[in-house]
Amino acid sequence: MRVGSWHDDCFLLVSRRCSPALEGFRKGDGMNTSRMTLIGIGLALYLLGFGMLAGATVERMRFDHKRSQILARYDEALREWHAFRMELEKTVARP
Repeated sequence: MRVGSWHDDCFLLVSRRCSPALEGFRKGDGMNTSRMTLIGIGLALYLLGFGMLAGATVERMRFDHKRSQILARYDEALREWHAFRMELEKTVARP
């Protein structure tokens, strides 16, 4: 007497048929492959976009850091030039 039989979809010894698979998720169904492909492509595009935005942000921060150093040197040179001109005007204005 046979108690159960092997079911092909769930690989279990069952006495009655197991619950039916969801639509599009059966073994060997093309729908499952296309969904996984779309999810993979979407994830890849998301990671690519996120990586590009992160790279642009880091590059912008590096550029701003270099720019602030250059502007600080320029500002110091400008202050020295103004101080020199003011000192020159003071010596010229004295009789």
